[in-house]
Amino acid sequence: MCFALSFWLGNSETDNKGCLIEMNTKDIDRDVRAFLIENFLFGQAENLRDGDPLQGNVIDSTGALELVAYLQDHFAITVEDDEVIPENLESVNSVVAYVARKLDSKT
Repeated sequence: MCFALSFWLGNSETDNKGCLIEMNTKDIDRDVRAFLIENFLFGQAENLRDGDPLQGNVIDSTGALELVAYLQDHFAITVEDDEVIPENLESVNSVVAYVARKLDSKT
């Protein structure tokens, strides 16, 4: 049985049982950071700063593809080819804002 309580206007996602859960930008930020730290920074969270460019500092071109795949799988969004641009994927902040916009458009 699923229960969904919304205490804020947030973004929705389903869990592995198909239950609706709410996500806000703090949740998105936490999940994106955890992915980047675990997969590219070998647990060194201090090397990941909000506004610093990801490309060249954290990820390379292959890493960008891995990030896009993660965003699609984890947040159940579709990243279109024309959306793989610096404005959407340049920094942690831009990735979080992009995912939030995509989730908002699904509701």
